[in-house]
Order: sequence, then C-alpha cells, then structure tokens
Amino acid sequence: MINLTNIAAKNFKRIREDEELSEDVPLRVSVKGGGCAGYEYVLTFNGATNKDLLFESEGIPIVVDKKSHLVVDGLEIDWSTDL
Repeated sequence: MINLTNIAAKNFKRIREDEELSEDVPLRVSVKGGGCAGYEYVLTFNGATNKDLLFESEGIPIVVDKKSHLVVDGLEIDWSTDL
C-alpha cells in the first residue's frame, strides 16, 4: 500500500490539472537502481498496465509495478518545499 499526505495529494492534483490530464490518469511510483542511496524513486503520471498494482490515496489513483512494490510497500509520500 502507498499513501499520500493531504498536502502531497493537493499538489499532485494541481500538477495533473496543469498538465491537462484527466482525473483517472494514475500517479506511477517506480524504483530504479542507482542514486547515492542505492535507489532512485520516480513519480510520473501515465497509464496503468494489466501487470501493475493499483492503489488509491486521497482521491489519487496510484500504480506500481510489482518489482518496485517490493521496495515501496508501506510508503507514505509527503510534499515539502525545503531543500
């Protein structure tokens, strides 16, 4: 399961509207190897495949591929303007 904080959900909804995407376009959460901590987390808006896991949080549909889900299960995504 992946959860969004209220402030994160508001900002993702704003981004989706700015990109003129419909409300049913999910937020994709994926993990790639690399980065200084071992993983790079990627958040994009694009369609789901039949192999994806589907979640919903704060009114935002979220999709995750099964391999990435092993790393992000239980993740809470927050929004910050700090560095």
